[in-house]
Amino acid sequence: MASAKKQLKQLFEAIDRTYWGPEERALVAQAVALAVETGDEKLEYQARMRQTASANMVGDTDTVLSSFAWCLAKHDADPRRFPRDIENGAADLMWQFKWMGGTLQRSTAFSQAQIDAVLNDMESHYRAEGLGMSGVLTARFEGAWDAGRFDEAEALRVQLEATERDSHSHCDACGRSQLAGYFAEVGREADTIRLVDEMLEGGFQCGEEPEHALSRALVPHLRAGQFENARHLHLRSYRMAKDNPDNLGIIANHLVFCAITGNEARGLSPVERHIGWLAHDGLNDRGQFHALAAIGLVLDAVARTGHGDAVVRGADAQELERFFGAHDGAWTADELAAAAWARAAGIATAFDERNGTTAFTDRLAATRAMAEERY
Repeated sequence: MASAKKQLKQLFEAIDRTYWGPEERALVAQAVALAVETGDEKLEYQARMRQTASANMVGDTDTVLSSFAWCLAKHDADPRRFPRDIENGAADLMWQFKWMGGTLQRSTAFSQAQIDAVLNDMESHYRAEGLGMSGVLTARFEGAWDAGRFDEAEALRVQLEATERDSHSHCDACGRSQLAGYFAEVGREADTIRLVDEMLEGGFQCGEEPEHALSRALVPHLRAGQFENARHLHLRSYRMAKDNPDNLGIIANHLVFCAITGNEARGLSPVERHIGWLAHDGLNDRGQFHALAAIGLVLDAVARTGHGDAVVRGADAQELERFFGAHDGAWTADELAAAAWARAAGIATAFDERNGTTAFTDRLAATRAMAEERY
C-alpha cells in the first residue's frame, strides 16, 4: 500500500507537469486505475479530479461527465474529506462545474430540462460554497446564446458585465473569446475585432486560447477589409489548433476562411486531414454540425473551380458512415458536399427541436449564404 501511494504521488506530479495530450491521458488513466486498486477513495478523488480536467481538454465527453459526477457525489457526501479544491489548477470542482452546462448543451442527447437542472444545481453549489455568481451567469449566458435565445443571452451578458469578477470568473482570454464569438454572430463584428485585439495585445492565453478567438475573428476581419490581419490570424490559429481533435469547431472556422478567400485547394487539405475528427467525440454534436457545414462550403467551392470529381481522401472510413452514409468506393467533392450538408441539416433540426428555436437552421443557412462572399 505504501509503495502504491508513493507511486500515485509520483504520477500526480508527472501529470501536473505534462501538457494535455496522449502522454498526459495515459498518466491519468494509470493514476485512476492504481487509485481504484488501492481502495483509497481520497487518492481516487485526486486522480479523478485530474481526469475530469484532462478529459475536458481533449474532447472525451463521456469521461468528463462520469468523472465529474463521481467527484461531486463524494464532495457532497463529505466535503471535508473530499474538498472542492485540491489546489491543482483546474482540479477545482466548482471551476469544473462551469463546463457541465456547455457539455450537455452541445449534445442533442440531453434535454433542456437536464441542462436547466445542471445549471440550477451549479448555482445552488456556488451559493452554498459562498462563491460569486459570475461563473453561473457565464454558463447561463453561453447556454442561452448557443440555443438561440438571443434576447435572454443579451440580458445575461449585460448582467454579467455588471457583476463583480471573482475567483471563478472566466479568465481574461476565455471571457474575451466567448464574447467575441457572440458578437460575431449578432452582427457586432467591430466588437469581435476589438476583443481579439485586446487578447493579442495583452498576451492573454488559456487552454484553447487564443486559437479559438483568432478563428472567430477571421470573417469579421475579412468583412472589415483587414485582409493581411485575417491571413495572419488564420496561419497562427490553425498552427495552434491542428493537433487536438477537440478543436473541431476551430478547424471549421478555418475551412470557412479557405472557402471564401479563393483557397479551395488549401481548404481541401485540412478537410482530408481532419475529417476523421468528426468521430472523435460522439457527444459533440455542435462541433460536428459546424464542421459538416464548413466541409460542405469548402467542397462546393472546390466543385465551382471545376474539380467536383476530386477524391476526398479519408471520407470513406467506416467510422464516418454514420455521418455520410454507406458509399461504394471513394467520395468525390461533389458527393461529399451534398452528404455533409444533409447531415448538418439533420443535426440542426435535432438541436432546434430541443432548444425550441430556429437558431441552428439559421446558422446553417448563414453558412450556405457565405458561398456568395469573395475576398
